[in-house]
Amino acid sequence: MSLISDKPASLVANEKASLEKTKIRRAIDTIYTVNKGGIDFLFGSDAEETIAIIDGGDMDPTYYRFYDEDRHKWAYIAVRNEHGMLEPLTFPKPEKYGTTSSELYVMTVTFSNVLAHAIETIRKATPTFWERIMKPTTVITAIVVIVFILFVMAVAMTG
Repeated sequence: MSLISDKPASLVANEKASLEKTKIRRAIDTIYTVNKGGIDFLFGSDAEETIAIIDGGDMDPTYYRFYDEDRHKWAYIAVRNEHGMLEPLTFPKPEKYGTTSSELYVMTVTFSNVLAHAIETIRKATPTFWERIMKPTTVITAIVVIVFILFVMAVAMTG
């Protein structure tokens, strides 16, 4: 009789939940941190430390997750309070903003989508002057114009 079984041991519920969390965790490599100065975007290895804080915190990490519609990927979003601690993004309180119930309903339904699109818009900054002039058509046009001017000058000098 062998002590090693040919069949793999079945996972218990806790192990399955842990495995699912690990799979989700590996899929998340982006975190958006909202602070008073704006939004910080952390990706890949830059985000590892902050993601570890969220995963190891007292609160469930799903409070920090949202689905980025534009990137088709899960990401974390957190608010850095005045003490430097991370908190989940919460819905604005109606007493603070004084909105009506219908406006609150609209904000609740569209809040995450609007936020995801706002983040994507901020991330897609307008191209700099250098990026605009370095497009191939601009460079080719400049070369053609210079060659044409040299040709006209050569014809004018030879008579």
